[in-house]
Amino acid sequence: MTDLDRLIAAVRSKEKMDALLASRECLGLHDRRNLLKAADGSLDAALALKEALLPGWKWGAHEPKPGTFRAYVSRWSALRIMSFTEEAPTPARALLLATLRAYRATQETKK
Repeated sequence: MTDLDRLIAAVRSKEKMDALLASRECLGLHDRRNLLKAADGSLDAALALKEALLPGWKWGAHEPKPGTFRAYVSRWSALRIMSFTEEAPTPARALLLATLRAYRATQETKK
């Protein structure tokens, strides 16, 4: 399991956000600050992190049922569509999870 996998698991399981400070190997210091704010519910921070990690990717969010938010990030190219969707109690956390999963996939394709 990579540091990024552990980070995604921590955000998904709603662990104490201070524990995410160990994620600095995954993201830069500025992005780590946005990571913590997004996990605490800041949509602005989640969007800033998405733009930093996935520039040009589209995103969206909605509330399919009360108390549950679904967010996606996607990128279209001539060859394929990449899309990642997540659900969470806040739109910021759902967008954060979708962003981290997409970022992990982009890093894996670079190997």
